[in-house]
Amino acid sequence: MAKLRLHWLERLILRTLIEKGRPMEYGEVASAISKDEGAVAKASLWLKEKGLVEVREASVKIAKLGTVGMEYLKNGLPERRLVNILKSAGGCMNISELEKEQLLQGELPIAIMWAKKKGWIIIEERGGSRVVRIVGDVPEITPEEELLEQLGKGDVRVDALPPKLFD
Repeated sequence: MAKLRLHWLERLILRTLIEKGRPMEYGEVASAISKDEGAVAKASLWLKEKGLVEVREASVKIAKLGTVGMEYLKNGLPERRLVNILKSAGGCMNISELEKEQLLQGELPIAIMWAKKKGWIIIEERGGSRVVRIVGDVPEITPEEELLEQLGKGDVRVDALPPKLFD
């Protein structure tokens, strides 16, 4: 029988798998041996071709912030900005005044829609004009804001997110 030749990275991966005594993800192995995840994946496939390891592939959904998400992380969600403006104005403000607010920069309809949906505000007629008024309890932080903060620290596996975000 011919002697099997192993690349130094293959030997390192095998040694790590044996030491851990359990299946490991590429990223886990890469961290354990201080190597690039791509290199570990490639060397693991060499080991698979040689019949020395079993590689199981699974798709993982990853959540990450896009351009709008980054903007909301920096400036806050539109509904939060709306409520903060209303609070600073005593809890009530004319829509025409809100349209001039720089903090909302064209996002007033979105802000109103989400704040109404969350039960934070109502729109009512007062003295011939429409006003927005805070009516509900506004939490310090919403699940969406928690998610924004978490994603602001880096990509997150969807299966690792709290179930309350999917209610």
